[in-house]
Amino acid sequence: MSTTLYGQYRVRDVTFRGVRVIKNSTLKKAMVLQDHSILDRLPFGPAPQRYSEHLLQQDIARLRRLYQSSGFLKTTIEPRLSRDEAGNWIDITFIIQEGPPVRVDQVHFKLPDSADSTLYTRLNQKKSGLNLRRGDRFQDELLKADRNTLITWLNNHSYAYASIQPEFDLYPDSARVNIIYNTVPGPSCQFSRIRIDGNEHIPADIIRNQIVLEPGQTYSEKQLQKSQRRIYNLGVFQYVTVKAPLPDTLEHRIKVDVSVKESDRMSTKLGFGYGREDQFRAFARLEKTGLFFPTSQSTFFVKRSALTPYQADLRWHRPAVLHPQGSLTLSSFLRREKEPAYTAQRYGGRASYHQIWNQHLTTAVNHTLEQVLLSTSQATREITLDTLDFYNKSITRLHAVYDDSRPALSPSTGMLAGVNLDWSGFKSTYHYLKLDMELRRYFSLTPTLVTAVKLKYGFMQPLQDDQATPIEERFFAGGSYSVRGWARADLGPKNRDGKPIGGKSRLETSLELRFPLYKRLSGVLFYDVGNVWQKTFFIHIDNPGMAAGAGLRLRTPIGPVRIDAGAPLNHGKTGVQIHFSVGHSF
Repeated sequence: MSTTLYGQYRVRDVTFRGVRVIKNSTLKKAMVLQDHSILDRLPFGPAPQRYSEHLLQQDIARLRRLYQSSGFLKTTIEPRLSRDEAGNWIDITFIIQEGPPVRVDQVHFKLPDSADSTLYTRLNQKKSGLNLRRGDRFQDELLKADRNTLITWLNNHSYAYASIQPEFDLYPDSARVNIIYNTVPGPSCQFSRIRIDGNEHIPADIIRNQIVLEPGQTYSEKQLQKSQRRIYNLGVFQYVTVKAPLPDTLEHRIKVDVSVKESDRMSTKLGFGYGREDQFRAFARLEKTGLFFPTSQSTFFVKRSALTPYQADLRWHRPAVLHPQGSLTLSSFLRREKEPAYTAQRYGGRASYHQIWNQHLTTAVNHTLEQVLLSTSQATREITLDTLDFYNKSITRLHAVYDDSRPALSPSTGMLAGVNLDWSGFKSTYHYLKLDMELRRYFSLTPTLVTAVKLKYGFMQPLQDDQATPIEERFFAGGSYSVRGWARADLGPKNRDGKPIGGKSRLETSLELRFPLYKRLSGVLFYDVGNVWQKTFFIHIDNPGMAAGAGLRLRTPIGPVRIDAGAPLNHGKTGVQIHFSVGHSF
């Protein structure tokens, strides 16, 4: 059939047969001609593409290049066309015979005669960490990644001018290839002088204390990056750059330039939003830098929502205390909390010390002194032994979190593990030990399909013959960030009036499948399980609260706006809970 006649047709479906290694989604991304999915056919969806022989041949060439870059040199691609006269649709099926892949036989390094005699041995020891090794299928992307890995290693071991050019010995008949990395390391370098500029109010010595390199030290890009992070973590700069520009001529000593731009000494921030649980919320924040110390930050924060009718916090934070990555925070607070189980007015103060150990690990210790004016029903007090409306709390907390999940607002890979250990004892009305742990794990099943898993466990143990624990510190379940088939705090122990009273043990787990729908819109399917029990270490795994549902996510610069609909699956409960908020559930 002629190109002109086929040009009258619209592309409806694009499929592949014979594909074994490369995923269909990857093949489609390489093409111009795209099928018209069911979602595309909704109102306001994109118009279907017009078929043309020219575009078809271009796509065949693109698919061949994709296979070649993936190690398949003898792939054949044959298109088959099927037309639907009634709707002027055309379906395209690509019959693909991938052929045998080219596999790596040997990996070699070639260095100049003038190179350090030990460098060849050290590079050979890096082979085991490369993506392409003997017997692996050759892929262009993996070759580029290995080249970058080797250059990064050289840059971190004094070779600032290092360059690598891969070469190949290809044997098409046996589908084997030898990879030769032509490596020119250049001279072994050291850092020389360090120059700091751009600082106006922050003394250079404070900045210099965050720099982990010194003049005369072996050149390392890793140390440059680490210094940049540590300076930025002071929290008083809009941006920080730490660079060691390489001179045009090969030099052994490399100068270091540190450039900073300080944040405004005084700033304000206003915000508002809406959520299903906290309803309309608004906050205001006033920050000032330099009170009592050049890098200290003083913050006054006020907030209002349905769950927090009023909140006022005053905080003073000083970085670089005891350790370049340590910080001290002193704060006072006044807030009113309005939860389904209680209403409380709380005021007090807190002292915290935080320590950043690396990019992923942070620990903290803090102590809180506060007074609580509590309002609960008489039935709640009878069941939970809450006989005091006004009491003192003195809580010491140990906190640790490891987080390598990324990207920040919508993780698709990595994990987050956090733990809080609270001890309430000295000068406290209630005495208890509380452990709260959470683990999150994110998996990318495909470039667009993400699985997220959450596990939370906690318990409270009364001490010194106490029978009761403060209700605002107990565990609750149900709500937007918990088991989504229940309203906030609605799952777990209740009094005779049906009001939640919390518990001393909690176990929750959630599973989410996240997938794209259209442009910035994505979907979620979830399954939540969990409950709260009144006794410590008392978990009935045969009677958890279970919920399943679906949700939508709209990607925004501040994180995804989400709406979830969750239905309970047991406990004789029916109905659907709707949750609306900003950010993923976990």
